[in-house]
Amino acid sequence: MSALTAEAGHRVVLSSYTDVRDAFRQHDLRQALYDAGGAVMADSLITLHGDAHKQRRRVENRLFRRGTFRYWELNLVPGTIEQSFAGPLAAGSADLVQLGRRTIMYLTAMVAGIDPPATEEAAAEIAYLANGNLTEALAMLQDENKGYHKIFVDWLRLCFANKGLDVLSFVDQLAKMGRENQKNFLRYGISFIRECCLLMAGAGNLVHLPAQELETAQRMTNVMDISQAQAISAELEKAHYHVERNANPKILFLDVSLQIIKTLKFKTIRQTADTIYTK
Repeated sequence: MSALTAEAGHRVVLSSYTDVRDAFRQHDLRQALYDAGGAVMADSLITLHGDAHKQRRRVENRLFRRGTFRYWELNLVPGTIEQSFAGPLAAGSADLVQLGRRTIMYLTAMVAGIDPPATEEAAAEIAYLANGNLTEALAMLQDENKGYHKIFVDWLRLCFANKGLDVLSFVDQLAKMGRENQKNFLRYGISFIRECCLLMAGAGNLVHLPAQELETAQRMTNVMDISQAQAISAELEKAHYHVERNANPKILFLDVSLQIIKTLKFKTIRQTADTIYTK
């Protein structure tokens, strides 16, 4: 057994059946094949080791029975693929990355007993925002609020128009969303602004927004430049940090709204705590 022991990062060659048998009996043997796919495979059964793997396997044993696989093959998988492909087939085109993520999201949701998104737009938004992380996708499927795109764009429009009273009412709505929804909402906003930056930088081929949201992002590039977009993104990231630490949501979202108004309406960009840049 000692011949098979190696430090982390060192390569061990197994040249006989006995070596292979002994290697598989090592409790600390780990598979490195899926390390590069961490966004999708993180904390899944196949990548867990030791006690964590044993505990998860006990929970999921029923999923690996022959009858369960048969049910998936004949009932679950065909219907899920048909549901995932319906929208792109009707539209005549699809982003293959988002389509693949959406299909896996549907399958995972069905296996976990979670209702899939009610609309094509909601499915596309969750698949985009989760960015391949199935744990995040399942968490968002269980949230009550899912239309983050419309809420976020409405917020930007109110700030751009500098409608103070409407902004205050909107802040009250955001404050009532609940902490997890607020975090998802801000994460969506950060991702959306990042895609706008890619469009403004001429890297549209890297943008993976759903069609309706892509159209909105293209219009947004007409009312702000990259420096403004980066300033808004920085405010959203700081807000996300403070939401995680239980900041008062009304005060927080009001402050972010005022900063977005200054950035979009008055084109004043806060560089640091004590300096500003005015276009």
